[in-house]
Amino acid sequence: MDEQEEQQGNGHADSSALDPTDTLILAFMRLAQLSRKWETFAGRDMSKTQIAILWRLRRDGTSRLTTVAEHLKVELSIASRQVNALVEAGAVVRHRDPADGRAWLITLTDTGRERLRAVERERREWFDQVLAGYSDDERAVAARVASAINAEWERSSSFRAKSTRPLAE
Repeated sequence: MDEQEEQQGNGHADSSALDPTDTLILAFMRLAQLSRKWETFAGRDMSKTQIAILWRLRRDGTSRLTTVAEHLKVELSIASRQVNALVEAGAVVRHRDPADGRAWLITLTDTGRERLRAVERERREWFDQVLAGYSDDERAVAARVASAINAEWERSSSFRAKSTRPLAE
């Protein structure tokens, strides 16, 4: 990568001379960088995977550890380590599945629900600041476009074939 490409990838150079696809690529690269910084801001005492586990449990209710790992596209060992930390923090409880004593069930606690609400409040406040200059209509368009791109990206067979790392760690 030459110096100009590197600067553009970091958001320091003018991307107006680029075609729309290259501009989107650079924008996504910059968003990925900002996202990593943001994760240390919102939910700073929990990893992205831990937050995702709490969110999934709130949405789906008590779930098997293997199901949580599959939904998050992480290895079972990663999900297990993250759940162990959440158990220690009192955010979830783990118990044997009565239908299959070999399997573990994970249940969100009131503490976990409150911690997730706090992270969501922080994130919402941060996003409201970032998007303050945009109208509701502009936010709606951005949300539709971002959601469509995310969905297509996840459906893309070439992305899945080339992806060697889980999406969340």
